Amino acid sequence: MSAGRVVSRKKSPVLLKFVVAVVVIGSLCLLTSGYMPAAGNKDTFCISCHVMQPFRESWQASVHGGKNRAGVVVQCVQCHLPHSDIFRFTAGKIYQGLRLTFRNFSIDGKIFDWSGNADRRRKIFTHDSGCIACHSRIFPGRISGKGIVAHRRYLAEENRHSCIDCHVGVGHHQPMAAAENFFRGQSAVVRRIADDD
Repeated sequence: MSAGRVVSRKKSPVLLKFVVAVVVIGSLCLLTSGYMPAAGNKDTFCISCHVMQPFRESWQASVHGGKNRAGVVVQCVQCHLPHSDIFRFTAGKIYQGLRLTFRNFSIDGKIFDWSGNADRRRKIFTHDSGCIACHSRIFPGRISGKGIVAHRRYLAEENRHSCIDCHVGVGHHQPMAAAENFFRGQSAVVRRIADDD
């Protein structure tokens, strides 16, 4: 019997190394295959964080969520990650992913100040490089005179203005109302359950 125990102890580290190798190789295959980066760039991935669900709804009701003449849908990462280069994009994705995962568990959506948090959107949540990646022609033929003046000012005063300073509702249709309705509805469900008990 003791010989059997010695043999099983020797097999255990080999089995552990095999399992670790399979997990590492499998993860590398997924990451380099394009599936994981592509899956992580979809709205379905973003709403895996509970606090993001109402913002998906407000995005779906917006111009960038497909409510436009062409039916074009712009995914979350296009606006919410920097597109100046692959390193900033990847670093931003890791940072935002970790930040939002932590916040998902630390924020109580029913009492969080969504409107106050929206004031930070220019510095943290949106990136002009994403806007410019799609809208490289900022003087299209149908732009108004007021738009021409605003876009010239934007170009002349680099980094003093952001696209969303003027184009506020293009990414999300009434996001604060969506968040308040979503979380208020949840608190009503919680109250009903508590009343039933």
